[in-house]
Amino acid sequence: MYLKPCSAISSVTTTPRLNRQNKLALGAAPLGNLYSPVSESDAQATILAAINAGLQFIDTAPFYGFGISEKRIGNALQLAGSLDIPIATKVGRILQPTADRLPQSRDSFFSNAPYHARFDYSFNGIMQSFETSCERLKRSYIDLVLVHDLDEVTHPNAFSQHWDYWQQGGFQALQELKSAGKIGATGLGTKDVGSALKIIQDTAPDYLLIAGRYTLLDTTAEKNLFPVCEARGIKIISAAPFNSGILANERGKRSDFYEYTLAPPAILEKVKQLENLCKEWNIPLPAAALQFPMQHPLVETVVAGFRSELELTDGVRLSNLEIPDAFWQSLRALHRRWN
Repeated sequence: MYLKPCSAISSVTTTPRLNRQNKLALGAAPLGNLYSPVSESDAQATILAAINAGLQFIDTAPFYGFGISEKRIGNALQLAGSLDIPIATKVGRILQPTADRLPQSRDSFFSNAPYHARFDYSFNGIMQSFETSCERLKRSYIDLVLVHDLDEVTHPNAFSQHWDYWQQGGFQALQELKSAGKIGATGLGTKDVGSALKIIQDTAPDYLLIAGRYTLLDTTAEKNLFPVCEARGIKIISAAPFNSGILANERGKRSDFYEYTLAPPAILEKVKQLENLCKEWNIPLPAAALQFPMQHPLVETVVAGFRSELELTDGVRLSNLEIPDAFWQSLRALHRRWN
């Protein structure tokens, strides 16, 4: 991602060390205690490892742990005195303070942060979300701000209402922030191809982050969405290459999470076929999962979630593992059989 470096609230600036050959970026949902808790020390080590590995940027959101992910990123970079990695965060949800007694796990996150998440795509909602993210991230400038989950999958009964708020003020808020030099680029973050097509044609962002729709298991974004992005000059970020965990299995580690819930039998069967194909070629499944979206010429960055320094360094290794062209040909043949 070709973005200028973040500036801290202290106004200190540095030049980012970006590896232009490495398309990998750190997805920080796990650092918000996704599925299970992550210690503060592990979170800090993961963030610093992302910088040292030359990853493209760190992707976070207020929703990830109800503020925990953003706070950990801000604290880690401040403690390290390091600002040389761009940050992407999201707007569209407001963290509303609450005195309610909260469950240990909410929306797949282990978090006791005293907030409820409330959707708000209005002008004021976007501005408030941005300002509070800056506070947690200890930044006055954010490299990339993505509109989070403005789609019919997330809002099956309220999409038109949220869309109206976005058209009537939310979009303007982001443009004003960009014009004022407070953000470097705007984007849309979603997993819904249909809604993404509508939004990018009406209010074209700089970037589209599409989650889980261009992976070993799901390529639905490629046929209709990618060509429109190319025609409109929208850069593509492919996120969730492991489809929430099920494609990250290696060396006996198992995760049956797909789309943040337990995978149905049809998906488990497809994963079994992918595992068999990878075994034939002696290629780790997560290496194929990471590198598959990287093969596409329109994909600028691949965002993958890691919850420890070991996982991140292993992910970097797998993303650089040499995979022969013949494997990708066999994979395409498997995809044709599925379709």
